[in-house]
Amino acid sequence: MNIKHIISEEIENLYLHDKFKEITNKNDYINCHSFAQRILNFDDKKKLPKLNFNILLTKNGIKNVEKLQCGDLLEFNNISHYAVYVNDGNVMEVEGWGKKPRIEPLINLLNDYEGTTSIYRKI
Repeated sequence: MNIKHIISEEIENLYLHDKFKEITNKNDYINCHSFAQRILNFDDKKKLPKLNFNILLTKNGIKNVEKLQCGDLLEFNNISHYAVYVNDGNVMEVEGWGKKPRIEPLINLLNDYEGTTSIYRKI
């Protein structure tokens, strides 16, 4: 990984954390999908490039997590749940309608949903 990539990842991480605070402070009634749309600023995930790998929890750890980038949109259980990857093995998500946004270890969602079904990357 080169220095330009590391710096751009850190800038993206800071931007996402600022957006997270902004959305959390609004106290809006949102779900995981509308949260992901707001934090990543997209209107239709079909316009985002879909990546050709998934994240799986195996007995040896998390498979393919090294391929994730800050800001990747993770889809779980065939569109029943969305989260945004923010580095260091964590995701931003809203657990359900009306719940507060939170930062959660990716491994917890992988345990709940048995892996991702799609991953999208905002370029």
